[in-house]
Amino acid sequence: MFPANGTFTITLKNSNGQTIAASSFGWNRQGNQLVPSSHIGIENWIAQNNALFQEIVVEIDPTMIGVEPGLNTVMLSAYMGQNILSTAGTMWTLGGCPSDPFGAPDTVFCQ
Repeated sequence: MFPANGTFTITLKNSNGQTIAASSFGWNRQGNQLVPSSHIGIENWIAQNNALFQEIVVEIDPTMIGVEPGLNTVMLSAYMGQNILSTAGTMWTLGGCPSDPFGAPDTVFCQ
């Protein structure tokens, strides 16, 4: 589980992939969602730097999350209003192989 709050970085890039501007912003956890602390602050910052950007990169800054033994998964989606702009995720195993409900090792993740 994610902590109650943290930071993320937004990077604006031009058509050549070069960084035009980058800034960090706060987020708060609301249930299973990480919500920006200030939507207006982000919108104003993007408006000030919107002249030449072609790409927006959003990265959650390093943070400690609670994990459990076995298979762990984190999926993140970036929304604008009700529309999903992007989704990414990762999986990892902690403390050995995850097991199926009958106790057999999961050979897909334990090679």
